[in-house]
Amino acid sequence: MSVIDEIPLPTITFLLDRLKLGIYQCILLIDFNENKVLYVSQGMGNLFGITREKLLRLSVNEFYSQFYNISEMSELNMIRSSIREIISKNAIKNFTLSFNINIKSNNSNIHLVNHQLTPLDICENGKMKQAFVILSLPTTDKALTDIKVTDNNKNETYYYENNIFWKKKQKQCYSERELQILELLVVGKKRYQIADALNVSDETIKTYNAKLLKRIGTKNMIATIANAIHEQLF
Repeated sequence: MSVIDEIPLPTITFLLDRLKLGIYQCILLIDFNENKVLYVSQGMGNLFGITREKLLRLSVNEFYSQFYNISEMSELNMIRSSIREIISKNAIKNFTLSFNINIKSNNSNIHLVNHQLTPLDICENGKMKQAFVILSLPTTDKALTDIKVTDNNKNETYYYENNIFWKKKQKQCYSERELQILELLVVGKKRYQIADALNVSDETIKTYNAKLLKRIGTKNMIATIANAIHEQLF
């Protein structure tokens, strides 16, 4: 049986749908228990400037030490107990931890990305055995920001505010039309193409975009797209 065969079916469906749409191209499956990288998407190899085969030969520790900023990871590790506490306190069983962080490719280029980690298996002591990681557009322009834990069952998100405490926020609710526009934006459609696809005027799409920016609190449409991706709307 291959590693992919062992991943729960809903997870497989989720990943394949997003790979097909071109939303999530950088996907990693890791085994913390065995300290192994089990699966790497082609997009991950392209991002890091290294072949998938070489990435698969790395241990989890080697992967993070080679491509991630050590000081940022150390700072993130300092709040690990706080993350476990919020998960335990709220009895969160199915969650995603996400944060913005800098990564370094093989040619030394620095990229700010959003790192989403969803556990597939957790030990009784709360430590993760296996998890899949998705790298995508950053939600802010700084590393170690927008740190949040999302309860995937209850549609609730806990944000780490001011590096002090966690604040619970409900996910945004969107109208059917807003979701249609966001989905087309996510796959790279321009405003006039969205207007044609939905049989409305360009001005109507412009108005919707402006309302989305204001309601979500983003500064531009790229950040709005990133927000939609991270909320796993599609």
